[in-house]
Amino acid sequence: MYPENPQRIRRLPEILSNQIAAGEVIERPASIVKELVENSLDAGARSVDIQIERGGTRMVRVQDDGSGIHSEDMRLALESHATSKLHTTEDLLSIRTLGFRGEALSSIAAVARISIISSTGNSNTAWSIGFDPITRDFNTGPAAHPAGTTVTVSNLFYSMPARKKFLRSERTEFIYILETVKRLALSAFDTAVRLQHNGRVLMDCRDIDSPDNRVRDLLGQAFIDNAIELDCRNDSLRLWGWIGDETMHRSQVDRQYLYHNNRIIRDRKLNHAIRVAYSEKIPPGRYPVYVLYLEMDPSLADVNVHPAKYEIRFRETREIHDFIHGCIQNALSGQYAGSARIAPITAVAGSGSTCEDIPGIAEVREFNRDYLHPVPKSSSYFTGDSPPADTRLLGSVGNRYVLAERKECLLLIDVAGARKFIVRTRLEKLGAEESLVSRPLLVPVSIHVSYELPDPEGGFQELCRRFGLQLDYAGPGTILLRTIPLILEEADLQRLLEDILEYSAISWTERTASSLKLTRILEHHASSGSSRLEQGSVNALLHQLVLAGLDLDANACPGIWRRLDCKELAEIIEHGV
Repeated sequence: MYPENPQRIRRLPEILSNQIAAGEVIERPASIVKELVENSLDAGARSVDIQIERGGTRMVRVQDDGSGIHSEDMRLALESHATSKLHTTEDLLSIRTLGFRGEALSSIAAVARISIISSTGNSNTAWSIGFDPITRDFNTGPAAHPAGTTVTVSNLFYSMPARKKFLRSERTEFIYILETVKRLALSAFDTAVRLQHNGRVLMDCRDIDSPDNRVRDLLGQAFIDNAIELDCRNDSLRLWGWIGDETMHRSQVDRQYLYHNNRIIRDRKLNHAIRVAYSEKIPPGRYPVYVLYLEMDPSLADVNVHPAKYEIRFRETREIHDFIHGCIQNALSGQYAGSARIAPITAVAGSGSTCEDIPGIAEVREFNRDYLHPVPKSSSYFTGDSPPADTRLLGSVGNRYVLAERKECLLLIDVAGARKFIVRTRLEKLGAEESLVSRPLLVPVSIHVSYELPDPEGGFQELCRRFGLQLDYAGPGTILLRTIPLILEEADLQRLLEDILEYSAISWTERTASSLKLTRILEHHASSGSSRLEQGSVNALLHQLVLAGLDLDANACPGIWRRLDCKELAEIIEHGV
């Protein structure tokens, strides 16, 4: 049925059209930071200072020492599609700057109060301009300012109360800003970047000559220690940067940095190339860590796809995909050449609960054991002097699978799957008032963060304690892990703490969801903690499987183990099945 009086087409008021356009560019305070810092970098700034108040909802200020804005252009800078970076259609086809659309400042001015103070290098006087999106009033005049520009944005979305309701908490919005600044700092190694929140300096990246130092400052020494540096080229492409080795992976994609000609990008096909290259190197559900820079002739890509400028189109996507995949695959393969070996699990003379290391396997990081207080042997979660009755250990394959003989059958056990099953079962049986058995660390594990844990005295800390984890504050930005559950004795404690804080940074508001997150974290670290297999730990593993309700005489348990009798072994040998 057609309406009796169809609506007429009308031209939108300027203020409304500006707010609609701003919605594509300014999603949250982090969007403002991104646009302003990109303008600073395009202006050739060697120093960028960012000040934030209340997660950016009250104030964002970016000051640089770039080329500045001419006094005659100050008002024009706040208009839509006004820019100094493009002049012709040919310029649009070969963009070399981070910004080019001329929409950033006008979009910001449509949703918040904005003031700009700027001075060019050859000017004796700075000029300022202020604009209010509701009154539409401009305030201009001379000012005192060194060469460069300072942009102050206040009261974000005060002219659009409905949009303001969709902002997250101050802490969450600042985490988005922190990640945005980190990504920008990784794209400008020769620019000093400083970030303050509520008067507190949380990032201070100096102007340095070595990209390694910037990456180390922002991603940590552990990444540099476990990263493979690569630099691949062909006639039209170059890929360089750092990729984590097969031990460096995380539970989410928060440490994947991909750049095209120093522009932060998100591209599914390029991410697919990287993911496939890692597919046989890291466990399922884990994500690699990398900082990669793709360089090419600007005319081979179209960056004018979306106002946020994260998405781009390549002229030869398949060629670039295969190039990236090949570079990363070759780097990983060169670092980890070799094949799995079958090694015996035998006791070391004079000891009933340890064994020789498996040949060809790197030494386990022993520092974790030095962290631990002694604990009675009977209370340890993974201990055992002998396997279950009617079971004999034969050896291991690739430090991942255990071979055992039981009642004239061969057992093939996936160690990681078995440990994960045991932990999951133990946690599922944990009563409402019970806690996992834990032990204190002689030396607490510490980590520096740029945010605070939620609800310090409430649900989050209580939930951690129930899982055998005690987290404490140790001054500004430092968190200590003081106790761990016994099921994590073999875990990499530094990475365990990083994963816990990684999840806490997003949301711990729902207790059920939070409990599930912690369960998954413990499962992962219990299953991947040890880099060698010992007789005592394997014996205990088999006992714990039985205690968890697993029938070792059943034919199989997918993801954990499989049982093969003599007839099945004969068929495998004779028929290859």
